[in-house]
Amino acid sequence: GALQQSAGATLIGENSFGKGTVQTSYDKQMGDGSLLKITIAKWLTPNGDWIHEKGIKPDIAVNQPDYFSVAPINKEKLPLKYDSNSTDVKSAQTMLRGLDFKPDRVDGYYDQKTQEAVKAFQKQKGIQATGEIDEKTAESLEAALIERIANPQYDAQLKRAIENVSKDIS
Repeated sequence: GALQQSAGATLIGENSFGKGTVQTSYDKQMGDGSLLKITIAKWLTPNGDWIHEKGIKPDIAVNQPDYFSVAPINKEKLPLKYDSNSTDVKSAQTMLRGLDFKPDRVDGYYDQKTQEAVKAFQKQKGIQATGEIDEKTAESLEAALIERIANPQYDAQLKRAIENVSKDIS
């Protein structure tokens, strides 16, 4: 918001979270493990706008793919396998799709296509191709996804920003 309002910068991306307060915690004086948080300041834009619970709206809205914000797989609920249904299966399906494997669905039901996508991923990574998501497969899925997210080639917001800057300088 500061660059948008003070320098006329174009914001590209998604609406920000909207945390508009500064808090400090006091826990040492309590002595019983409880925590006291006190709001000590507001975050304001240069124009004096308070962003709390509203966030900052971009000038050009560009959403990242779903896999950019997928929840990690809960390792305590493994293995994930055929005919199961859970939010962890949905996360795994989102990761597989984001890595160009084809689970066919992303609703949390572990069907045959999900099992085939897991086997294909396992084969590619040199993991025993069981079609079940064990801890090794889950960790490998997450590591591969982090690598994909870190690659500028897959960053929709960065691509749009580069397009926008290229137009401005040409």
